[in-house]
Amino acid sequence: MPERDISARHKQKSDTASNWASKNPILLEGELGFEADTGKIKIGNGVSSWSNLQYLAPGIASSNNTVENMVFLTQSEFEHLSSCNGFQKKTIYNLIDNNMPVKSWAPSQLSNPNILHNGDFRNPVNQRGLKVYASHTYGIDRWRSSTSVHITVSIENGGVRLTGKSSASLTNRWVQYVEYPQLYFGSTLTFSAIVDGELYSYTVTIPQNVIETVEFNSPFTVGSGNSDMHIVVSPTVLAVGFRPRANESILIQRVKLEPGTVSTIMNDPPMDYGKTLAVCQRYQVPLTNSRLLAWTTNSSNTIYLIFPVVTIMRILPAIEENGGTITIRHNSYTESYQMNRLQVYDQSGNGSIIFSIPNASSGIPPNTAAQASISLDGLALLNANL
Repeated sequence: MPERDISARHKQKSDTASNWASKNPILLEGELGFEADTGKIKIGNGVSSWSNLQYLAPGIASSNNTVENMVFLTQSEFEHLSSCNGFQKKTIYNLIDNNMPVKSWAPSQLSNPNILHNGDFRNPVNQRGLKVYASHTYGIDRWRSSTSVHITVSIENGGVRLTGKSSASLTNRWVQYVEYPQLYFGSTLTFSAIVDGELYSYTVTIPQNVIETVEFNSPFTVGSGNSDMHIVVSPTVLAVGFRPRANESILIQRVKLEPGTVSTIMNDPPMDYGKTLAVCQRYQVPLTNSRLLAWTTNSSNTIYLIFPVVTIMRILPAIEENGGTITIRHNSYTESYQMNRLQVYDQSGNGSIIFSIPNASSGIPPNTAAQASISLDGLALLNANL
């Protein structure tokens, strides 16, 4: 039989929920039945009566299942959902498998993104490589002491331990400075920490117009109870962290700053170390014993070197070094310079850092490429921290 195209409109069977229930018909296999007052749909199988059929999907018109309290997701969205912002009072359905609501997630199963970087201290990014920071400002990536003599930071199995020295006072903090703090002015934020195995959290509302320094704090019950969680806000600063008191010691496993009034830190998976490292390298990158490309220009008394980095740094960094040498080679000619002669000249479009050694008594001819190598005596890094 030849095929024919027929232009027609197709109408499904429709009735109220109460009429469907009272009539309780048997729908043909594949036949649809629509509840006009609830928006629910059933598909017949040719055998079961209406009351024994399952609904195709949750209704969208009843008072208990409105569009406002439902969110429909694709399979990919459902499996990769990581934020509960905006979903806290909604039922979330996966409608992929035959359009059936096969799973429902409550808010306790969801998690907001962490505004803080490197907040899982069970395996923190620590590009400086030390286990104890007792006379340093910055220690593990993105975290710093307000002073370098009153707090000892130790990396232990399972967390970071903060110990207040006998000279520690209210002005001594271990904090992270949040980039672009003005984005959070006027926001309600919840700061959470797992300290010595206990969850602590508190919620603050940052003023919309910050015209002076504002401080928030919440004490721990560990130790003497004097150490506390601490937030400082000024027109240009949002600093979040801790104030360990004199002779107090606290072990911190995880920390989180998130929008809203509910802490979701307990729902977080372990930190993705690779992603966190890439974020941290916007702020600092270690220099290594490595080979570099070097060259001279028309002015042969300046040598330029290029150091490749994976991530474009936040700003043009400074060089922080404890000693070492740079060796330049061209054919049989070799010359060496102390690391403190090295200057940051520029950052290329792909993120590579260009160094210069000005006033070099170079025997390398102008407009010549050469090889260079760095030999370090200690730690050296590119510092673009806040």
